[in-house]
Amino acid sequence: MAPHIKMDMLLSSTPQEQQTSQVMRRSSSNPSLMEKEKMKQPQSVSTKDIFKKSMQMLYVNPEGSHIEGVEPHVKLDLMVGISCLSFALLAVFYGMMGRYAICAVVSVVTVTSVLSDAVFHGCTTLDLIDRYVATATALVVGYDCFRWMWEKPVELSVWVVALPTQVFLCIVPLCFLAKSRSCLIGSEEWRYAHSLWHIMAGVCCVTASALSHFCWNS
Repeated sequence: MAPHIKMDMLLSSTPQEQQTSQVMRRSSSNPSLMEKEKMKQPQSVSTKDIFKKSMQMLYVNPEGSHIEGVEPHVKLDLMVGISCLSFALLAVFYGMMGRYAICAVVSVVTVTSVLSDAVFHGCTTLDLIDRYVATATALVVGYDCFRWMWEKPVELSVWVVALPTQVFLCIVPLCFLAKSRSCLIGSEEWRYAHSLWHIMAGVCCVTASALSHFCWNS
């Protein structure tokens, strides 16, 4: 091809087309480079892929790794077990308010939390169940705490105080959860961090639920 024709083609093509052409020329002479370029290209993700990755994330224990040399075993960890009972306070609150459906949901997560974190150590199946139940419970309680915003008209003064407070009460437990997930499961550091996560989550949820009850009756 004549030099002037090559130059015309380069001038008529867009910068993106020129970059693609250069990558193809380099890749044709280097198969490994071609594979790397393919990996860089965005790929579509289906709903099935998302569900599969979510299941895999839960199964491989997203909170971190277990400490080495410890086999799955059954032993009561009193400190962690007592911290799990913080969720029972929330169940009692909803029971006193006559919200028996949510009370039952929170009671279930209390049981799964005690069994998974404080009794059956290293049981992958129980850990999986506990995470799904805990996630579902968080969504149910979170919806119940904030639904006053769109189901009941309240004064602006209530909005100004209640909304930032409830958002803060949602963020605080997540900070403790992040700390727990950075620790090796079964280590002393994890025991204290995970116990604090249980306590703060229970206290913050009770406070947010009580505030929501106040908003409903204001």
